[in-house]
Amino acid sequence: MPLPRLRRLLRRNDDRTLRHFPPQRTSLRRRILAQSLLLTAFTVLTLSLLSVIVMHAMTRNRALAQLSSDVVTREMLLSRAIQFDRERTAFLTNRLQASSAQDVASLRGLFEELVREGVPVLGLTIVDETGRALAGAGERSAARAAKAQGTSVTPVLDRHGSWTATDVYAALPRGGTLAVRYASSPLLKDLSEHLAPGDSSELSLLRLEDGVVSKPFIASQRPVGRGDALPLEEYPVPAALHEEAGTYAGNDRFGKQIFAAYRTVPALGWSLFLAIDTSEAMAGWERFAAVMLALDLFMIALSVVLGLALARQLSEPILALAAKMRLLRPGRWDFRRSVRTGDEAETLDYAAAELTARLRDTYEHLEEEVSERTEELRRQYLLDRTILERIEYAVLVTDAAGSIVQANPAAGRLLVRAPADLLGCDAVVALPLRKEEESLGGDAHPIRRALRRKERMLATHNDRLSILVDGHAVPVAVDALPLLRGSRFEGMIVIVRDVQEEKRVEEMKSDFISLASHQLRTPLSSLRWYVELLRGERKPSLSPVQRSFVGEIERASQRMGELLDELLRITRLEAGDVHVEQKTFDLRALLLSLGREWEDLAVRKGLMCSIDAPSHAVRIHSDPVLLRLVLQNLFSNALKYSPNGSSIRVQLQRRAGSVAVSMADAGMGIPRQEQANVFRKFFRAKNARRADASGTGIGLYLTRTIVENLGGKISFDSSGKGTTFTVKLPLKG
Repeated sequence: MPLPRLRRLLRRNDDRTLRHFPPQRTSLRRRILAQSLLLTAFTVLTLSLLSVIVMHAMTRNRALAQLSSDVVTREMLLSRAIQFDRERTAFLTNRLQASSAQDVASLRGLFEELVREGVPVLGLTIVDETGRALAGAGERSAARAAKAQGTSVTPVLDRHGSWTATDVYAALPRGGTLAVRYASSPLLKDLSEHLAPGDSSELSLLRLEDGVVSKPFIASQRPVGRGDALPLEEYPVPAALHEEAGTYAGNDRFGKQIFAAYRTVPALGWSLFLAIDTSEAMAGWERFAAVMLALDLFMIALSVVLGLALARQLSEPILALAAKMRLLRPGRWDFRRSVRTGDEAETLDYAAAELTARLRDTYEHLEEEVSERTEELRRQYLLDRTILERIEYAVLVTDAAGSIVQANPAAGRLLVRAPADLLGCDAVVALPLRKEEESLGGDAHPIRRALRRKERMLATHNDRLSILVDGHAVPVAVDALPLLRGSRFEGMIVIVRDVQEEKRVEEMKSDFISLASHQLRTPLSSLRWYVELLRGERKPSLSPVQRSFVGEIERASQRMGELLDELLRITRLEAGDVHVEQKTFDLRALLLSLGREWEDLAVRKGLMCSIDAPSHAVRIHSDPVLLRLVLQNLFSNALKYSPNGSSIRVQLQRRAGSVAVSMADAGMGIPRQEQANVFRKFFRAKNARRADASGTGIGLYLTRTIVENLGGKISFDSSGKGTTFTVKLPLKG
């Protein structure tokens, strides 16, 4: 892109960025007002609610305490009045004894005298020991004999059940009983005189007789009935008749909410009960709650006014700063500080001024940096493009769905299509791979498998893939590498290599090894035959030294024969001449049979061999002959490199859908820097070469090749002392 055009594009983007601010979703003033109002409302309402709750509890407790105090006062008044009547009655008995006059005239005179004195007496009656009235003045009391000592009190009820008078009985010294009837009205008047007009309080005396509760006396400033008698179980406050004293908060018999206090009057055997409507008792609390509500509303309104002022004061510097920032654009980088509040707003204004200065300096050098960076990118693009076009490997770049987005000329030459024609095609369709003359499609295709797993798929020696070009199969190797941006999967890079030359060289090498192995077998057989002749003479003409030489020749020929067998076996495996003959057999039985042979070999070398296998059969579908060869190779290595006195542990485990055979020894181990080459052909670690120079380095290569042909995997662990090789095979081949 030309530099002037790039410069214009930068200016246009900067103008767009600076002028088009994002839409304002809310206002700073509104947020400050809302938060201050919320904080004030929460604080005020919380404090008010706590105050109302505390005031409610205090008012309730105070009302109950006041009722309890009033009941105690009235009970003491009532008890003192009755006690005074009892004392007066006892005095009258002494007075009658002193005058020795107990006739009707004397009683009438005494009665009139008491009336003149203002005593609320209604009548005097003398009763003999049998309970018969002998004389009387005024209202007569019920005939009954008094106790031998002291006085007794009996309330007098009218036909409505109201308490009208009190009979006090006292024994006369010369025999008989004096009964004095006192009026109850003065006493009841004293009891009820503190009930103020308009008050909802109600004072009553409760009487329990034969399980029925009645009210001999009721004093109230509100119109109420006399109170019908109720069974005890229906009375709302039964505790008032059984307990000595207490308070009550609940409903009365009419369902009205009341506070009440009660106390027993021992002289009468009744209970004094004082009740008041809850609404009247809590009237002070309700007024307090109303006042608190009014104060809350006032405080909230005041917080709105103060919040508006505070929001305006806090937001004006920020709004002014935002207005100045809106004017900044290329060519207008002047920014003058104007906020002098001394707080964070001034700090923000200072930071904006510093940022504007740095932005001006940066923008002045931006065009030069963009130009230099563009030139670097152009050179890098040309370099990458040249490499991609000149590389001999076919390279396909796909997106996450598997569609081709880029292809190099080598891909067009391999697929006999123009690279532009490959764009947009499905990579699986554009690259029709074959394996052993069978087309690969669906999940069997390596590209599809790599796309599904989102991981790298590298070509292996056993893939044997090919692509059909102009009617003949071209062997290829396919590598698929994921394209990742962070953790996001964006596609694959597929590299397809034409391995015809590699295959041809590999075949020539295998043919040479096969030919050399076959050609060496003839002289080796002759050598073995002559060695057998020398060792089989009946009359040995060889000296002991010569016989030891012949033994060395025999052992060397045996090792040469084993080496030729392994080379021929590898050649057949690589050429595909060895066919895997799979069948179902018991792997546990195979391992135990090999274990008996291994134990004998281990004992000869001073080692121990243990087999750890399940107690039941482990049946798999594989080739037992090749598998036996794999296990023999692994045990041979473990036996060769294990020190005397150590042990070899073989373990068989069944897992989900597979079995694993592990063989652990306590040998020298494999150096960490050489572990990547363990399964390479003809490779031997340095410590292994020092311990035994006769190895060939093809046993593990052969073992891995067989395991992969059986559909399994082989791995090893040599992080500590010794080495553990593990062969994992599928249960079903």
